[in-house]
Amino acid sequence: MSEKRNLSQMLHSDLVVKSASTRSAAIALATLFFLGNIGVAVSAAQAHAVPPGFSFLYLIGVAWAIAWWVLADCRERNIPSSIDHGWLVFFAWPLVLPYHLIKTRGLKGCGVLATLVGLFVVAYLTALATFFLLTR
Repeated sequence: MSEKRNLSQMLHSDLVVKSASTRSAAIALATLFFLGNIGVAVSAAQAHAVPPGFSFLYLIGVAWAIAWWVLADCRERNIPSSIDHGWLVFFAWPLVLPYHLIKTRGLKGCGVLATLVGLFVVAYLTALATFFLLTR
């Protein structure tokens, strides 16, 4: 079994960025949550529509950060993945992320998922407070 993993790692070693970690990806995701929500709050406070490019980049950024986090988590846990695993996570993250968390952690994965949802809620509440401060 370990020989199979070593072969997989050798075949994909040039495709994997070794410096990526789950902590860096989580920081990127948190940053995107806060910047995206505060950007929408500032736009709404100034009575402007949110630019479509901003929304598009926000959605792409969140999908990218989640895919980065899942791939880094797979590397840290020595879970072999296919070449296109990142693309699958990128495009289907609302389905793949809960599956990955429960598959790798069992019921503790629900706690990690709740933490990510909580992080988004905190970012949203911060943006809401920003909106009310700007519209006073």
